[in-house]
Amino acid sequence: MSKYYLSVGAAEDFIANTLSAVGVPKSDAVIVANLMIQSDLAGADGHGIFRLPAYIKRIRAGGINLHPNIRYEREQGAITLIHGDNALGHLVMAKAVETAIIKSKQFGVCWVGSHFGNHSGAASVYVRKIAEAGLIGIYMAVG
Repeated sequence: MSKYYLSVGAAEDFIANTLSAVGVPKSDAVIVANLMIQSDLAGADGHGIFRLPAYIKRIRAGGINLHPNIRYEREQGAITLIHGDNALGHLVMAKAVETAIIKSKQFGVCWVGSHFGNHSGAASVYVRKIAEAGLIGIYMAVG
């Protein structure tokens, strides 16, 4: 059996191009591709490129909004609830993490929740971004 290897950059390009081919805006496809590959690099192989066929199937079935309005549904001080508008979950969680980092630095602590999203890959990818910002984060999900 032959082994084939794919560079990180080539894998990201493949994912982004595949998502774009089914209608995901290129800028969103690039974000999702990067987060999917980060899942693979973190050792969460079941949450990276492995998931691409399932995402494509769900997109083709109309189960994912390709032009979502990911927004703050409620916001009060250090607390925010994000409405994912049925977007790719990676995009919803990217906004949640960005919001959590900003609010934690502003208030010292925060809570960010999200709903109406889809599968977002490995939780460790998002917690790592919080840690890299010098913060402590807890990721909880239901599924």
